[in-house]
Amino acid sequence: MAQRSASTQRHPLVVAVATVAALLTWLVADPVLGVDLEVLTTPGGDATRLVSAGAIVSSTIIVGLLGWALLAVLQRISGRGTTIWRWTATTVALLSLAGPLTLAQTTAATVVLTVLHVVVAAILLVALPVQGSAGRK
Repeated sequence: MAQRSASTQRHPLVVAVATVAALLTWLVADPVLGVDLEVLTTPGGDATRLVSAGAIVSSTIIVGLLGWALLAVLQRISGRGTTIWRWTATTVALLSLAGPLTLAQTTAATVVLTVLHVVVAAILLVALPVQGSAGRK
């Protein structure tokens, strides 16, 4: 029971760390280095928008909470829940790269947005699953 309590307290911290890391990446890229994170609003369209700090924060929180929820469900229904989750989360992270790779309007924006995706994915993939508890591997 103590392990469950510790992991429950740890998960929001992991989501918060991923969010802060994403925001810091955005802060360095956009306001400090002056990279305009301009993306198409739809594939093949002409309309664009700038990716804001609010979009970075909200999307990271949403992805983190959804990842946490999926991990919890998979750990409850399968002894291999963490393994299944890691494969699923890795696949989702790789698929998410299609956004920056196809919608970003400049090479710099493509690089920064790709880095943002990788930073968030790496933190969540490594830190969300609880290590060393029975039925969680």
